[in-house]
Amino acid sequence: MLTWKSRAGRLHAMLTDLWHLPLRKRGPDPYHRVFDEFVRLTRAMNAPTILELGSRNVTGVLRRDLFPGAGRYLGVDIHPGEGVDVVGDAHRLSQFVTPATVDAVFSISVFEHLVYPWKAVLELNRVLKTGGHVFVSTHPVWPAHELPWDFWRFP
Repeated sequence: MLTWKSRAGRLHAMLTDLWHLPLRKRGPDPYHRVFDEFVRLTRAMNAPTILELGSRNVTGVLRRDLFPGAGRYLGVDIHPGEGVDVVGDAHRLSQFVTPATVDAVFSISVFEHLVYPWKAVLELNRVLKTGGHVFVSTHPVWPAHELPWDFWRFP
């Protein structure tokens, strides 16, 4: 029978072996591939209404210019700032964006800051037109940031 100590030793040995394995070569980062596809699909639309959830310039990256053919671009954030057209809570999005009027929605590194991300998804669904496109990206591992409003890590 293995004791706790012997199991821990075996686990440590396995992890050490894994640490020393060479990293396998990988293709392009799936995030960029999928986001590029979202941009391509959106650009193919005729003057779409695009909503960016979490649009405030926090990192120096603004994405509005990726959609030059947008008929309407709504930058939504809980705080006012550069890149924000509508200040509001994602949990109540349909209170300030008319339901079924948005062709495409995207959100990058925002969902970990939402208290109830599933409610925000329901709200995105309310404002999105039937057949619209959605891109949501968040990180599974990242140090806590924007405290105290950092709640989730998604595997």
